[in-house]
Amino acid sequence: MTQQGVLIKGNNDGIIIYLNEQIEFAVILDELKEKFTNAYDFFKGASVTINPGKRIISPEEKMALINLCQEFELAGIKFETTPMVTPEKKKRDLSATEGNTLILKRTIRSGQRISYKGNVVIIGDVNPGAEVIAQGDVVVMGSLRGVVHAGAQGDTDAEVFALLLQPTQLRIAHCIARSPDGYLFKKKGKAEPEKARIRDGFIVIEGIED
Repeated sequence: MTQQGVLIKGNNDGIIIYLNEQIEFAVILDELKEKFTNAYDFFKGASVTINPGKRIISPEEKMALINLCQEFELAGIKFETTPMVTPEKKKRDLSATEGNTLILKRTIRSGQRISYKGNVVIIGDVNPGAEVIAQGDVVVMGSLRGVVHAGAQGDTDAEVFALLLQPTQLRIAHCIARSPDGYLFKKKGKAEPEKARIRDGFIVIEGIED
């Protein structure tokens, strides 16, 4: 199976881009450009941190990454190495950087069920009647109007991201939010990308950069 050159994850500060040190830089740059192109509205305006891991990037490569991010209107570009984390958090982050992410470039339709032992990224919509279950994060680069369960094995750090977050039921670990008569989190005015996470034992909805 072909290795991914980059892995993109969201956190409270915006977006983190992990670079695979085993992949040539030119391949990484092409892959990153393709991801930005396929989800331009999702990435536009987001703060981005580039984590090269063990890769040593030259000043020219660093400038190429900055120029690419600016081309697609990402903001607050910075670089960092792998941070010091607790053993539990480190284990979760490493599993993601090792390719434990399922990427689906299609719409999940009513009656379809996606279940994965890791993170799930959907470049498309999740329609009413569809279900997405992940042991890690769920990222929907489109409208999320079905049922979603992140952190399905009890990971309370898991989060749900979507360009339009209107699920009929949303679960993170043991916490659940549902609506008996329609969609959760109905929007007024222009919809913006949002994320759901657990805070103080409850599911809360925030802007991507909150």
